[in-house]
Amino acid sequence: MYNYRSRRLKIRRNYNEKRKYLKAKPIKKKSRVPLPEPTERINIPKAIREQIWENSCIVVQGYKTLSIVCPICKRESERKHCHLAHKTSLHNGGSNSQNNLFYICSQCNQSMGTMNADEYKEFYYY
Repeated sequence: MYNYRSRRLKIRRNYNEKRKYLKAKPIKKKSRVPLPEPTERINIPKAIREQIWENSCIVVQGYKTLSIVCPICKRESERKHCHLAHKTSLHNGGSNSQNNLFYICSQCNQSMGTMNADEYKEFYYY
């Protein structure tokens, strides 16, 4: 005679054993390579951002427009699609001073990462 109850218990026991392996926990490894300390980001005052925008926006028939020509890719971008970027990145020792900041299109800024602006322009657009 076949015992259905013992068969169900064996199946359940095997399922529970397999389930333990499915619930794998991530292993936390400590890195032996010291990571650089993150640079603390500060907010750039609105007055400085506006002043940089005034210097970089397009002038048409004596009126300033709400767009710029990206100095990296030479595409025209509206203000809502522009980002304030660093000529020398903070990662490479740059500062938040006004002469190190300029507006570029959001696509260039996001793909630039931690590269300096001149290096990025030479690498992708020359």
